[in-house]
Amino acid sequence: MGYVVQVDSARVATHGAELVRVGGELDELAGALSRALGAVAGAGGGGDLSEAASVAATRWSAGLHAVAGQGAALGRATQEAAARYAEVETLHTAVWAR
Repeated sequence: MGYVVQVDSARVATHGAELVRVGGELDELAGALSRALGAVAGAGGGGDLSEAASVAATRWSAGLHAVAGQGAALGRATQEAAARYAEVETLHTAVWAR
């Protein structure tokens, strides 16, 4: 008993590109959030608010940068998988066409 699986490699590649794009946007957001919290820390006058904003800036920025990088890496891997699938599909279609 055989199974047939159809994959729209162009659609998979498109979604991979979207993941890469969103990863880039998250990376930009991480920088903006870090700058905003840094401004709050600077305006806090060195008290508890300043310290909390400074710690939050570091943690949130690092976390978002990591998630952005992972999302972009997943997008690139998805695009690569789509390309490899299309390649295999082309090779197998050529064999059956003979």
